[in-house]
Amino acid sequence: MIIKVKPISAINNMPDVNGLGSISYGFFMSETPISNALYCEFLNANYHRYQKLYHQYLPEIICDKGIFRPANQLLAQYPVTNISYFDVQSFLLWLNTLDKQVRYYIPSLNEWYKAAYYDPIGKKYYNFPNKMNDIAELSTDPTSKYGINVENLMRKKTKNKYFIHNYSCFDIRDMIGNTYEIINYKHQDCVIAGSAWNRNRLNAHKDNYGTRKINKKYQSNYIGFRVCKQAPHIQLHISLHNSFGDGWKGDYLSVYDTNYGILCNKLTLQDGYDSGYIAFRHYPFTDKLLILEYVGNNKFYYENSIKIYDNNKKVIYEYECKKNNTKKIIDLDL
Repeated sequence: MIIKVKPISAINNMPDVNGLGSISYGFFMSETPISNALYCEFLNANYHRYQKLYHQYLPEIICDKGIFRPANQLLAQYPVTNISYFDVQSFLLWLNTLDKQVRYYIPSLNEWYKAAYYDPIGKKYYNFPNKMNDIAELSTDPTSKYGINVENLMRKKTKNKYFIHNYSCFDIRDMIGNTYEIINYKHQDCVIAGSAWNRNRLNAHKDNYGTRKINKKYQSNYIGFRVCKQAPHIQLHISLHNSFGDGWKGDYLSVYDTNYGILCNKLTLQDGYDSGYIAFRHYPFTDKLLILEYVGNNKFYYENSIKIYDNNKKVIYEYECKKNNTKKIIDLDL
């Protein structure tokens, strides 16, 4: 089974005004919801268990001579429907037996929220999960700015501007394509967020999808789901030093990665020669580069230096501050 995933970086991002979206770690999210074709792989691998049960109520999947398959080629790419939270958990248990090096799971509300709405470059949130703040109204006029014929993920022609920019800032696709997605499970009730959910509650009346009523317990025709998986990380430590022994006197150091994430923010040495070890995690999604930004507020910056250690406390990088307000990019080459 091949599930295309996208890295969700920019760790330690700030939450939005609703208090949602802040994540202190890196992870991968499936680019699209789990399709009928992928779900059929799961059913066929567990045929002895599901041969009777699933043949009854999956309208887009058929069982032909003991083999589950999508009803047609177009439906193969549709998000699987008519499944419950418990079905999703069975799918995850099976998926995690295929690759024991990683763990797949259902995204949390904050993970889904960040992947849908957060812009890691602008460090802001959009109202809709397609890099838009204003809803695109349906139009029957082909000459209007919203009347452009485009093909959405399901290859259906639409005059809805949504599908022109049907990607979030993290290139997560179809967050607005299907109506609802499983997010989490609490007290025998799925916490479900509309995939066209308007983050701006003041404009929620404009969201045609958000008014649809569904049964949130166990099973729904409108549930689609996507999965996340853990991202490997590098455990690192940093220590701050002062040759004179009187601390940094207001100077500070911040550490970023090249995926717009804050790993350590405004570290400083209050007093003495050495800060000891300050642990942090680095998620090298695309490279192993770190950005060190030193801000000096006094003229004795040349007394200050840093050391970066690996998880075994071995020094892998040393840096002496040579001037005020310096920014340095280093390659850890681990």
